Amino acid sequence: MDKLSTPSIWRPFTQMAMAPKPEDLARAKNALLISQQGKEYIDAISSWWVINHGHCQPEIVEAIAQQVSQLDQVLFANFCHKPAQDLIQSLSEVLPQPLNKFFFSDNGSTAVEVALKMLIQYWQNLGESQRHLFISFDSSYHGDTVGAMSVSGDSLFTASYKEMLFQVLKVQQGRFSYDSVETFTEPFLEALEKHQDQLAGVIIEPLVQGAGGMIVWPKEALEVIGHAAKKKNIPLIFDEVMTGFGRTGQLFAFDHLSFNPDVLCLSKGLTGGSLPLSLTVCDQTIYDSFLSQDKSKMFFHGHSFTGNPISCAAATASTRLFSQKDYSLIWKKITNIHQERRQRLAEKVPLKDSRLCGTICALELDDQGLGYSSKLGDELSMKARKMGVFLRPLGSILYLLPPYSITEDQLHKTWDVIE
Repeated sequence: MDKLSTPSIWRPFTQMAMAPKPEDLARAKNALLISQQGKEYIDAISSWWVINHGHCQPEIVEAIAQQVSQLDQVLFANFCHKPAQDLIQSLSEVLPQPLNKFFFSDNGSTAVEVALKMLIQYWQNLGESQRHLFISFDSSYHGDTVGAMSVSGDSLFTASYKEMLFQVLKVQQGRFSYDSVETFTEPFLEALEKHQDQLAGVIIEPLVQGAGGMIVWPKEALEVIGHAAKKKNIPLIFDEVMTGFGRTGQLFAFDHLSFNPDVLCLSKGLTGGSLPLSLTVCDQTIYDSFLSQDKSKMFFHGHSFTGNPISCAAATASTRLFSQKDYSLIWKKITNIHQERRQRLAEKVPLKDSRLCGTICALELDDQGLGYSSKLGDELSMKARKMGVFLRPLGSILYLLPPYSITEDQLHKTWDVIE
């Protein structure tokens, strides 16, 4: 038996009765994954969207190595440390001023969970406990914890747990690149008007919905939704766990817009993908509602590894990399290659739809309505890997989301393999 690919390991989002044996990796560098046997794979999806700069970036590796010998872990409720302070300073330089209160956790699902709990208790602390509903969108996906599943769209991901989930107003939306702005906004505006006095908040993945199908939103639709929520004083949560740190062609998706969210969820690329860490960032108004001589008004949430110093050091190094070179040129290069190659592919293959936003490109194939359960994605993934490219389609939706260190030759090879 291969001692690395042990059958005792239960892998995520994997039907173990059908899954082929996983490949044993030895190392990774920039856009490449390298197996024990020396075979190289282009990591075209950034290892589930977490590796932004590239694998094993020297600046991040060095920051981890320096920190691990100085302070490995400490209870964040009683102590603070320089890595956390440095990270907040680095992020404060790129986030808008209203977003100035940082709550640490350890992954994207919990960043969302924190945001939901934060807003529920925010309204309770203000004496408005009737505000317990959230508006979300029916192709959304916000994570795997109970709260995050509740605000996600109904799908295979949540079907087994529906009895556990709390009530959410899930509004219909557009899906395809040719859908009108109104299909994305009108159901939301109706729900907002009808339930405004009960709403605790609105949650959305801005510009691109990830696991729900790599759905690219018209910027105009987000402008309508954001300004409507602001006008009603309903807090807006932006789940930028996937879209943050450059994926949409700007550092954050909200940098494309004329307004800022009230709560921001960050993870995945926060540490450059090197270690688990997440942040839920809110404005002063929300934070102030928890300040009281009454302990029942404090925020009842925390994790053992909240604010882990090693993860914070990695995140600071990753964040600082964005100021050391012009990433906008890198993002534009990736976008341009995507645009050129998807147009070429559309001339050869009858695509149901193709979508592009920054460094993210999605190709939707006709699957006779099977969606995520389509076997087409598994077949494409296996064939691509034999040709040296790692892809993991969402059923019949094939997408590219490469690390920024990918070379032009590597990205063109990826498209060649897809073709």
